[in-house]
Amino acid sequence: MAIKNPKDTYEEKVRKYFNLLMDEKLLDSESVNSIKTTMRVFHKINGDHWVIKTPTPIIIKIPKHEVITEIEIFLNIDVTLKNVTVENEKHEKKLKTITKFNEYLIVINCWTCKEDFYFRKDYDSEQIKPKIKACGKKRVMLRFHFEKRSQNKDPELYYHFHVGGKQGNRENFWLPSQIKEPRFPHPPMDLLLVLEFIIRNYIRTDRINEKIFKLTNDPMWRETIKQSERIFQQQYFEKSLEVLNNDANTLVGYACDYKIQKGN
Repeated sequence: MAIKNPKDTYEEKVRKYFNLLMDEKLLDSESVNSIKTTMRVFHKINGDHWVIKTPTPIIIKIPKHEVITEIEIFLNIDVTLKNVTVENEKHEKKLKTITKFNEYLIVINCWTCKEDFYFRKDYDSEQIKPKIKACGKKRVMLRFHFEKRSQNKDPELYYHFHVGGKQGNRENFWLPSQIKEPRFPHPPMDLLLVLEFIIRNYIRTDRINEKIFKLTNDPMWRETIKQSERIFQQQYFEKSLEVLNNDANTLVGYACDYKIQKGN
């Protein structure tokens, strides 16, 4: 039997699990089209070059939450994979995948359609009401992003997680975009790791959705997530361990001091 290209298996898994979300009515048609377009572009590009970029946001509906009604995801991930042979202390050789991030940005917005939360009588001005109404009577309660620093500027960590950031006019998020710190160190993510992140945070019991809740205990799902961890996160943790075992710098210090080299 021929061994499948990793790109083919990745595409199959993305389609499989987002189709499950659609079947469970947790994904709308616009999001389905965004996934299809993302995977179409992803599949056409050369095998060692992976681009996972959403043309329009993916929206996952969040049932039975007190505040959040949907989560909006934007991705712009461009990586080059290179397989190299490495040798351990016992002189055993194995194949290792080196992942180079050319671009990396994931934006997540948490929306509410619940009036008691999108308009706070004790705090909000009446002037915000027509703006929220014009945006479909919903508002961003929380927005954050994961990204890689694109320039050598201080004190931004190389890979980080950041609450807030630049927002669109329709969001009406109350945290000023000028608040750019703090940034927290965080390993890179991909579409499937983000999906697991949302499921484990927002679908914690079978009362919310039995099929999605049980998904996290499925061996095939677990292996899918492990593959993404190996591709997108393993190098991050290996470098973190290297820094931990060296007294020259701290983890946050290293992430801030790291300089982008030409071609990195």
